[in-house]
Amino acid sequence: MSKKPLLVCIGNSIVNGFPHRRSQCFASLLRESTDYDVINKGVNGDTAMGMKYRFAQDVLSKNPDYVMILTGSNDFISGLVGPERCMDIVAEMCEMSREKNIKPILLTPILCDGERAMTEWIPADYVTAIDHLRTFSDLLKDYVKEHDDCLLFDLQEAYLDFDDFVDGIHPTVEGHQFIADFIRPLLP
Repeated sequence: MSKKPLLVCIGNSIVNGFPHRRSQCFASLLRESTDYDVINKGVNGDTAMGMKYRFAQDVLSKNPDYVMILTGSNDFISGLVGPERCMDIVAEMCEMSREKNIKPILLTPILCDGERAMTEWIPADYVTAIDHLRTFSDLLKDYVKEHDDCLLFDLQEAYLDFDDFVDGIHPTVEGHQFIADFIRPLLP
């Protein structure tokens, strides 16, 4: 009996499934509907740097076949770093993965609904955050063009077709189903 490939999903509250039950997030839905063992290492409020700090424990120690990385939203909403620095951090996580023969799968971050987020989440400069999310997605795409050992799933573009949020930032339960349905056929 062959073992199932192991996929670790690391990221922020969108990976974690906030504000829903964890069983309703896209990572759990992938675990239930694919031939992958899926570990969810999403942390509410996390940033790219926070993910990098916990990468060895949350990803490398699990020795997965694949790591799915989703970040950027909290970095840009909070104004902590810009797209280029966020990309540098993601590239470092990809390099750590390569050293352990783990294939990185990068997800472009979904665009928030700035007007809703301003009133239903937290006040922030969402015009700049959305601009940074777009720029960061372009940087991710460029990175994958130069590194054929990485995959990229353009969640940002796909989610524009669904575009439903609990609070302007976090997908609805149906949004998580949409994300799982988008990712499932793209998995290697």
